[in-house]
Amino acid sequence: MLGSIFISETDLQKLQSLGQDLDTLEDFDHVSLDSLGTLDFETAVSGPGFRWMMGEPIFYDEEDGVALAKISPEGLAFVLNGQHEFDEEQMADLETLRVFVSTHGNENIVELATF
Repeated sequence: MLGSIFISETDLQKLQSLGQDLDTLEDFDHVSLDSLGTLDFETAVSGPGFRWMMGEPIFYDEEDGVALAKISPEGLAFVLNGQHEFDEEQMADLETLRVFVSTHGNENIVELATF
């Protein structure tokens, strides 16, 4: 998987189950992106001084190459509303994320990233 997965969830404790079994992803409202990943978002928000992630990851498993982190509502809003130099596939991902956030809001979004 190249892109990230975004999840809308108010109970951060409930998200801990993903650390033990990624198959529980189906229990959450989520959207998968094909080409945009954490590094793309971090780069997009760094210029104007926003942060992408808030605080420490909810979980980080270097051995299995998976992390889950709460996304900054301000950074997310900047990415969704800004002008970015993304290619066509990335712009399609951005639109997918825009629709997801318009449905679920930007306050309780977390990113599941693999590396």
